[in-house]
This record gives sequence, C-alpha cells and structure tokens, in this order.
Amino acid sequence: HGRIRRLMRLEDIRSAVFAMLVEEMEEYELKDPVEFKKRQEIFTAMNVVFEKEKKDRAASMAALSTDAERFQARKRLWSYPEYLRVEQFNDVKLYQDFSQLMILRLIKHRIAYFMDLAALEKHGFIDSVFAVHHKHETEKLSENWGSLRPAAFVQWPGIQMDDDIRDYFGEEVAFFFNWLSYMTRMLVFPALLSIVNSTAAYFLDGKSAEHIEELSAFAICCWVAYLTASYARVCTTNNILWGMTGYNDKGLQRPSYEPLDRGSLKETAIRLLHWVLVLIVVGWTVFAAAQISAFRQWALRKVEEKSEEKMSLLITSIDYQTASKIGLYLVTLNIKIMNFVWSSVSPKIAEKENWRTDQKLKNAQVSKTFMVKCVVYYYPFFYLAFVRDWVEGCEGDECVHELKSNLAVFIITHIFTVIANVLVQIAMTWWSEYKLKQKLAEVPKDEERKLSYVEAQAMRPAYSGDTDDYMELSISLGFISMFSVVFPLCALMSLVTNLVELRVLAFRMLRVVRRPLPRGQEGIGAWRGIMQNITYLACITSVGLLVCTTPRARTMKSLDQLKWFTIFEHMMIAFVYFLESLVPEKSLANERILEAHDAAESKIFAADSTPVKATKTNVTCLKPGCDDVTPGRLPVAKS
Repeated sequence: HGRIRRLMRLEDIRSAVFAMLVEEMEEYELKDPVEFKKRQEIFTAMNVVFEKEKKDRAASMAALSTDAERFQARKRLWSYPEYLRVEQFNDVKLYQDFSQLMILRLIKHRIAYFMDLAALEKHGFIDSVFAVHHKHETEKLSENWGSLRPAAFVQWPGIQMDDDIRDYFGEEVAFFFNWLSYMTRMLVFPALLSIVNSTAAYFLDGKSAEHIEELSAFAICCWVAYLTASYARVCTTNNILWGMTGYNDKGLQRPSYEPLDRGSLKETAIRLLHWVLVLIVVGWTVFAAAQISAFRQWALRKVEEKSEEKMSLLITSIDYQTASKIGLYLVTLNIKIMNFVWSSVSPKIAEKENWRTDQKLKNAQVSKTFMVKCVVYYYPFFYLAFVRDWVEGCEGDECVHELKSNLAVFIITHIFTVIANVLVQIAMTWWSEYKLKQKLAEVPKDEERKLSYVEAQAMRPAYSGDTDDYMELSISLGFISMFSVVFPLCALMSLVTNLVELRVLAFRMLRVVRRPLPRGQEGIGAWRGIMQNITYLACITSVGLLVCTTPRARTMKSLDQLKWFTIFEHMMIAFVYFLESLVPEKSLANERILEAHDAAESKIFAADSTPVKATKTNVTCLKPGCDDVTPGRLPVAKS
C-alpha cells in the first residue's frame, strides 16, 4: 500500500498504469482468473487512494451498493473511449511538473548564489526570510498528523504521512518525524517488558524476580541494537525514494565560508575555544552533581538527628526535611540550566568555525552538543548508580530508591517542558499579533486595513531546526536503554511521552512556527553514529547496574564484582555487535535498485559512445603514429 501511495503521486505514470491495468484485466479475465484477481486488487487499491483526493468521484462510488458495481464503474472510467489506450501513451510525453518543494529549493539555491540572506536579516536590511504556508496543505496535514484532538494522541504513528511531510517541509523535517514515529512504534516492546518487570516482584519470589530483571536488561540491549540497525535500513530506503543518496557530500557553500581562513590559526583557535566550552560545561555538571548530593546527605543526617534548627535559603528559612526534598529537584534544575547555557552560547561559536556547508556545520555542532548533554543529563544518575556508594556510602537500597525517584521526576518534567515550549511559542505569536493589531487600530479609519495572511505568518517565531528535538529523543533513548534495569517503567512513560510529543511537535510545525525553507539531508546524519554509541553504552551500563544494585551481586566482594562485570560486559557487547551485523544497512531490494541506478547513470554519461573491442594479443595503438607508446614516455611522431 505504501508503494501504491507513492505511485499515485506521479500523475502521468499513474495514468499510464491505470490504462495498462484495464487492458491486462480484459486479457486475463477469462484466460487466467488468478492473474486477473491480482490486477483487480491493485486496480481497486489505486482507485481508493485516487478517490480520497477526488471527492466527487468518491461520492459517486459510495452511491453504488456493491463492490462489483463499483469495480465496473471504475473500469469504464479508465477504459477507451473515456480514457487513452496503452499504445496511445507511446506518443505522449510523460513528465512530472515541479513540486512546491523543488520550486522552493531552486529559488533558495538561486538566491544563495548572489546574496547572503542570513547576513541581510542579521543587519536589518530585511525582516525575515521564510516559505509561506499553504492553507490547503496545512489543513490537509492537520486532519490527522498535526491534530490535537484527544483521539489523535492514541493514533498509531505509521508511515502514511512521511511522503506528504517530505513534499511540504523537505527531507530534514521528514527524516526527524520518520525517526520519531519509528522509535515510538518500536517502544511498544520495551513498554510491555517494563510492565512485566515491574509486576514480577508482586507475583514471584525474590530470586525469580531477579532473573526476570537480568533477562529484561539483556532484552533491552538487544532491542536498542536492533532499533539502530533496522532504522539504518529504513533510512537507506527513504534516501533512495527521496533522492538523498550521497547528499551529505554535496551542498552549497555557505556564504560566510572563507576559503583563505581554512586551516588558519584563527579557525583553529575558534574551534579549540568551542572544545574549551565543552570542558567547562562538563566540569560544572560533575561538580554540581557532587555538591547537590552532598547537600542532600547533610540535610538527611540533620533530619535523622532530629535537629530543630532551620537553615537559611535565599530570603527564607526551611527545615532540613524540606531541604532534602529540594535537593531532589536541584538535579533536574541544574540539567535545565546547563542545557540553556550551552544552547545559547554554542551555536554562536559554531557559526564562527568556518564550515564549508550547512551539513558539515550541523554535524560538527551535533557531535559537541551530544557530548555535553550526555554528561549534563546522565552524570547525576551515573553518580547515584555507581559513584556515591563508594564515596559517601548508601544505607541499603537508598541510592537505588533515590535514582528511581530522580528518573521519574526527570521524565515527567521532560514532557511538560516540551509542551511548555510550544505554549510559549504560541504565546509569543499571539503577543506579536496583538501588538501589531493595536498599531493598526491607531490608523485612521479611511486607511484601515486588516492583517494579511503573509503578515500573520511573519509574526510567528522562526523554526529553530531539529537539533534540540533529536537531542531530546536521543537522551530519552539513553535513559530507556541504560536505566530500565532499575526503573522499568521508564520505557512505558517514554512511549506515552512520544505519542504526546509527536502530535505537539506536528502541531507546532503547522500552526506555531513559520514554514522553514526546505533542506535536504541524507538519513538522520550524525545522529546515526550517536545511536550506535548509545547502544554500546547501554551494554556497559546495564551490566554495571546489575552488578551494583541487585541484592545477590552486592553480597560479592569488590574484586569479584569487577571480574563478573568485565566478563558479562564484553559478552554483551560482542553479542550486540553480532546482532547488528545480522541486519544489513541495505536490503536486497535496495541493492538491486542502486545497481540499476548505477547502470543507468553509466549509460547516460556515456551518451552514444561505441565500445571498442581489442583483438587478443593485438598491441597496435588505435591512433596512427603512436605505436611505440610505453608507460612514462611520450610517443615520438614518425616522419
């Protein structure tokens, strides 16, 4: 059905296929009922897709009472003399008009050759540059994809809208939502596993529950490995369908790129400064997490001592019980603050790093950003899981319980943060429109005018790119794959979060931000490598948590714990590597398509050249006068 939907988008080819199916059905109707049935099913499926766009045709078909009547009616509409015969298509020039996407891309590339729009906008020569939303297209996409109706949040995130998203927003946006939908579908397995793992303790004895926990950790590592490998194949398929194969090696030169500065001391110093900022943010995160943990322990000790004193906090005094609870939320607060600092400063430095293309700039920025946020987000939880017991000591399962509560607070805060960001953008848009309407109200009545459709869109905030959205998904994937051992419900909560986030972000693209200029992209870019790193990090973390947190493992000596950790961690990584190798990046169908493409490309570039067949043992040069050609010596012309 996905292939039929894609075929139906090519108007001229679609018409030829309809004509061909009608003639073949007439040929096979009496001769071969099986082949006739196959073509009838394809013909019916194509008509159903076609009639979704042709409301009058759909209404006339709905008026008929049986499928047989509808089939005959559709067959008459696509048969001669109502329609062309197959042989008539031989004299018809088949072509496809430029889509909106291609027109926008051509305009963007053409303008980029002559002027730097970003610089003109920065210096105030122009107000903003954006593609105008098409009302009909946004309404069509809003029916299912960008709807905030309650039923939309539980709608299965399939692939039916991928091509429409790509045709309207471009490949960059399409690949993000394709990855979000794919990850959400795949989360069903760990979500069900989390329910089993969470309820095992209530129905099984302690030893059996431990075995379930160990098997769950192994299953989660295998799941994330399969997720990464299988999505690489999905990317390959979409790259072929959308014409993005090899796109990352292409791209227009950025207007701010200075060829003379390439490899210079200035360029090196700026890039080094960016890495210094990485170290500063990482260092502060480690320091802050240690201080917050020490603060909580100090407050809890005061509570145990039943101290009646109160501590001063800013302009008020609080008891130590409250102070210990505040420490729980300070971890999440520190994460959000560091996230804001990095997001504000890092892009400005990256713009000065003199990258040649937008894709290279984006990949470099993504690598640094993930390194920072990986530490910012994960270190406080790693500290609780692996470090604190050695440094400060934990009584019983104190560290595990605190880890679980911190994870729950973070995941719940995450979904509210996503929704809050969209609400803030909506509020900013409303405020801009409100202020402009106030100014228009002051205009004399004889000059009164309303806000135009384009002006209303100009009031919207600009689309900031997909980096932050990918980052949130990657961080969530890391929490699921690494910490499901101690907090199984993490996967179930992330599934619910993704279902909400998918609709909220789609609504944002259609109703809140300006329509971005379409940008091409091969797959998900640098994020694919990041997903693979998360897979191997999950193997190490899951085994480490089993060794450090399960009651049976905690009775071992430290040296024995280290020994078993090393053995099982290596075994897990080896198995995951083997599992990834079983899912090749290209399917057999993809390989055949690419081989056919390479063969066609060779013929096109070869034009009408005639192949030359040399006779065996014939050493005579084809050009007279060049018989004595040898490597390294130019021929001497004969007199």
